[in-house]
Amino acid sequence: MSTTVEPKKKHTVRNVLLILTGIGVLMFGGCTALVVGAASSVDTAIKESDKADAAEVEDVTDPKIIQDRYLDEAEVTVTNSSSKTSDYSIEVSAENASGSKQYATTFMYIENVKPGQTRTDSTMLDEQVPDDAVITVVDVDRSESL
Repeated sequence: MSTTVEPKKKHTVRNVLLILTGIGVLMFGGCTALVVGAASSVDTAIKESDKADAAEVEDVTDPKIIQDRYLDEAEVTVTNSSSKTSDYSIEVSAENASGSKQYATTFMYIENVKPGQTRTDSTMLDEQVPDDAVITVVDVDRSESL
């Protein structure tokens, strides 16, 4: 009785498929790590931006209306809480006390406010407003002075 030795089977196709699957899993894992890292960076940047925006709004205080016979003015006080000389672009709105009715909106630009410095400025409203109107700070953008 003779025993025949069968030739060793080559599993080339199987091995290639296993290698390609392994590479695909590694690529998927790497891409996932990149996306998660990028999302975390964006989230951190948004949180820092929100903190900066809150600080900008807090720099603007004491909004009030200066009523005149012909032209009313909106007045605000700015205190620079940053470490650099800054310019402020401020949007204010004249509204009724509940905020349900808007009478006028205007913009103010205050330049070269040094760190820790306080400055009060006013700008004309485009309309006369009722005696009970209040000024609300709508938006503040602080930028470094050039």
